[in-house]
Amino acid sequence: PRELARALDNIESFKRHRLFHTVGVGAEHARAVVNLMMGGVFDEFPKLRFCFYHGAGVFSGIYGRIQRLCELTGEARKPSDYTGHFWADALTCDSNVLEDLIRLIGDDKVVTGSDYLPLGAESRRTCR
Repeated sequence: PRELARALDNIESFKRHRLFHTVGVGAEHARAVVNLMMGGVFDEFPKLRFCFYHGAGVFSGIYGRIQRLCELTGEARKPSDYTGHFWADALTCDSNVLEDLIRLIGDDKVVTGSDYLPLGAESRRTCR
């Protein structure tokens, strides 16, 4: 499901700057993680395993905002209750982002992934 990413791709700036592959897909991955958490899927199916590619998108970057919102609104489910319930691949294209992801979900939950990026040969070299 890439509804958000595809909708954003229709915005002119997303087309002009090719943001579908970065902002759109990253946001879609994070949305999937949060929906599983907040929707109770991890509680209802505790043995079901999930692994998100691309380092779970921008989840680690927005984790604090989601956690704080849950605390302020009294949500019963908080991201901090579920950070160890899923895996993510290490393909983040940035060592700082990867370090944040490892701190958040644990080094035992980050796996090796591979990808063929549709952005051209130069982008493939920078994501090694």
